[in-house]
Amino acid sequence: MVLGTLILFAIALLAGCSPAEPETEMPTEPGGGVTVVEPEPSAEAGSETEKRYLAILNGYLEAIPTEVTSQEAPEEDQKAILEDMERLVQNGADSRKIYSAYVKGITILSPEAADRFTAYAIAGLRRNSFEDYKALEPFMATEGALERFFKAAEAHQYHYVLLNRHVEEISDPEIKAMVEDAKSQGYYVASAEGMLFYLVDFTEIAKYRGCNTPEMSQLIETLAIDALEPMLSDAALIVDREVLGARTWHMEKLLEDYQGTLYEQYLAVRYRDHMVMMFFGVNNTPNFNYETNRIEEATVDFFKSVSQIENSYTVELVQSFMSILEEHDGILNEAARQEADALLSGLDAKYGLDQEVIQRYGNWMSGLEVAGE
Repeated sequence: MVLGTLILFAIALLAGCSPAEPETEMPTEPGGGVTVVEPEPSAEAGSETEKRYLAILNGYLEAIPTEVTSQEAPEEDQKAILEDMERLVQNGADSRKIYSAYVKGITILSPEAADRFTAYAIAGLRRNSFEDYKALEPFMATEGALERFFKAAEAHQYHYVLLNRHVEEISDPEIKAMVEDAKSQGYYVASAEGMLFYLVDFTEIAKYRGCNTPEMSQLIETLAIDALEPMLSDAALIVDREVLGARTWHMEKLLEDYQGTLYEQYLAVRYRDHMVMMFFGVNNTPNFNYETNRIEEATVDFFKSVSQIENSYTVELVQSFMSILEEHDGILNEAARQEADALLSGLDAKYGLDQEVIQRYGNWMSGLEVAGE
């Protein structure tokens, strides 16, 4: 698979789940709009890099607690609830109905049924979002609309998902009503390139991940972190590299007991996308100079920092990539790219990933199909 295509694919997947902010306003400190929570002292605290990463991750996890667990209904009732969700999605029901059915039903299903129920709900919401956002067009057509929206988002460092959590603080009545309407459908209002649109609020779905199997729960957790702290805007990395490093390492840790189940595969696809960004950056913030193909010193420093973590597959990949760069005098030439591609092929082999799995995940996250069908 061509590396340039991989970079674009990673951007497309992440952009599909993450909002974008005004470039001149976006914060770049690790944790962004999330409080960085220092880990408790431990005899096995690890390296300084590991401590920083744990502080970033603890901040995310405190911001998306598991608030609900299931109390399973009788099997026949569960079957009816699941079949109802399937009908809603297959028949093109509106998002408000899908989201309402999700909130009502997720807490009384078995973990396995909850996974399928959740997969349907996500697919339905993602599919509908590409049409539902048109409800925002009348507002966008009014003079100064975006400026008013950005003013409301400024209090939360342009982390738009936080408007849903603090809707009562929005003073502009039109924007407040707009955010509340999105929230009632399972969305939040985001912005990029001079327009507003809907994205699925995975931080809300994450509240119920205690009802799912561990594999689905972990996948939802990473999607919620994306919503809470977007990494990309306009094909550029907009967070500190430490955030990318922490979140990539987090996915690796979640995959430690990998069995190759469907949602583990999808989490592995996300891990792969993050490793691509670790190696190469993204289109508008590459890790190398486009003219000379020389790797940036800041990237080398980042790789050295990552390498302080022990017993990590992420570190193994990063160190192998550094060795490739050293062999080519820091130049990401065609030979170096092919060797890096081989490293990613090794990742694919480790997690049993192929183009079909990657495409299925992309289709699900675009609402084109339901995971597992």
